[in-house]
Amino acid sequence: MAKANLTSVRKKEDPMITRSTIDFADSPEYIAYIINQANYGNTYNLYKYARTIEEKDFEISGLLNLRKSMVKSARAFAVPKNNSAEAKTMADFCQDKMSEIMPSALSGMSDFEGLLDNCMHALNTGISFSQIHWGEGGSHIKGFEYFDPTYFSFQDSYQPYLKYRSSEKKINLDERKWIFHTHNPRGGDMTRGGLIRPLIYLYYFKKHVYQFNIRAIEKVLIPFVSLMVDHETFKDDKRMKELENKLTAFGADGGGIFTEGSEFNYNEVKGSQAEIYDKFHTMCRRQASQLIIGSDSGVFAEGSNRSTASVQDSVRKSMTMNDTSDLRRTVRNQIFKPLIEYNFGAGRPIPDVEFKFDVSTKEVSEIMKDMYSAGYTMPVDELNKLTGMKWEKIEGQAPEIVGE
Repeated sequence: MAKANLTSVRKKEDPMITRSTIDFADSPEYIAYIINQANYGNTYNLYKYARTIEEKDFEISGLLNLRKSMVKSARAFAVPKNNSAEAKTMADFCQDKMSEIMPSALSGMSDFEGLLDNCMHALNTGISFSQIHWGEGGSHIKGFEYFDPTYFSFQDSYQPYLKYRSSEKKINLDERKWIFHTHNPRGGDMTRGGLIRPLIYLYYFKKHVYQFNIRAIEKVLIPFVSLMVDHETFKDDKRMKELENKLTAFGADGGGIFTEGSEFNYNEVKGSQAEIYDKFHTMCRRQASQLIIGSDSGVFAEGSNRSTASVQDSVRKSMTMNDTSDLRRTVRNQIFKPLIEYNFGAGRPIPDVEFKFDVSTKEVSEIMKDMYSAGYTMPVDELNKLTGMKWEKIEGQAPEIVGE
C-alpha cells in the first residue's frame, strides 16, 4: 500500500494512516480522529465538517432545512409566569421589546425571528452562539450577531470560550452578552450534542459509495467501443492518433484499440455491477432522513399511505415540540431574564415563552363553534395571535361572550 499524503493535515498527535486510494484527510480514520478530538474539547474540525456537510450534500441540507422550517413556522410570544398584574406587565414588556428589534440590513445583526433561526443551527452541530447587542443601560436590544461554532472551544474547560484560530487568546463569555443554545447534549456534555456525530458517518459512506457507484456506471453500464487493427498499423503513431480521434468522435464514452488476434476479456460478477452500490447508497439516504426528520418520507414517497403519513406527521410534531422546548429555555433564561433585570431589577417574574403554530381559519372556526356550543369563546387578542389576522367583534351582530 502507498503511504497517504498527510502534509496538509498531519499533526504531531495524528495516527499513521496508510491508504492506497483514500487520503487520511478523507477517511473513516480521520472522522474517528476528529470525533476523538472533540471528546477532549477540541471541536474545531468537527464543527467545520458539520458545515461542509450542509454545504456539499444538498439532500442532507434539505432535510435539515425541513426540520428547521417546522420551528420557523411557529411564532414565539411572551406569556406571564402567573396571573398577577406584575407578571402580565413583564410579559408585555418583553413582547414589545422583541417586536421592536429591527436592525439595519447592513449591520450584520438579526432580529428576534432571525435569532431563533440562528439557534436552530445547533440542530446539526449541537451548539449555537449569538451575541446580544444591548442598547444603553440594557433598555432595549439592538439586534443579535451570529458566530460560527468553529470560533469556540471547550479544550481544558467544561464551558465554551471564544478562540480564533489565528490567536492563542481565550475570551471567556459574559452570560449577559452571549446566547448559548444547545441541542440534545448527550450525558450533559455540550461537545456531544446535535446530529453531527451519527450524521458524519452516514455522509461519509453515502458520499464514497456514490462515487464508487458512478465509477461502476462508467466502467460497466456505459457502451464501450473496441477497434481491432493489424500489427503494422499499431506501430504507426500517426495512424493510431487518427484512429483514436475518430474513436473518440464516434460518440462512445469509452473505447479501446487492440491489435488483431488480441483477446479482450471482461470479468463480470453475478448481477448488476452498480446494484450493490445503489442499495448501500439508498440505505444511507433512508437512515439520514430517519435521523433528521424521523421518517424516510423526506426522500422516498413509494409505499406511503394515509396511515403511515399520519404516524410520520405525529413524529415530526413531537420533534418540533422538542425543538421549541429547547428554544423556550434559551429565550427565557438568556434573553428575558437579563432584559427584565436590567430594567426592573432582580426578583421580578420572568415571562415564559409560548410557540403558536399557524392553523387554517376553517379549523379555527370549527373549533370555536364546538366550544361556543359548550359555553366558551375565545378572547379576540388570542384569536389574532392564533390566526395571524386582526379580528374585531361587531356589536349587535356577533353573539355575546358566553362562559368564563
